Amino acid sequence: MGLGTAMIMPGTLSTITTTFQPEQRAKGVAMWSGFGAAGNAAGGITTAIAIGTLVFAITEGNELDVAGREAVTSGGLHLTRSPYR
Repeated sequence: MGLGTAMIMPGTLSTITTTFQPEQRAKGVAMWSGFGAAGNAAGGITTAIAIGTLVFAITEGNELDVAGREAVTSGGLHLTRSPYR
């Protein structure tokens, strides 16, 4: 996913800068960056929900308490999000 994003983002920014008139370009770039940030946040939340659901399903029959499940979920989330930081 990161490689695909790295390949497509410069192209989308280039399209925005050539499509918008110079006086409207700042608004176009602001919307582009806002949607990018919103997508990043939504991806993090979606990843956390998916990992939490998976960990809960895997540990259902095990003797982990709520704190243990939260620790495993938090660890999994940090493992998937750390390459982006």
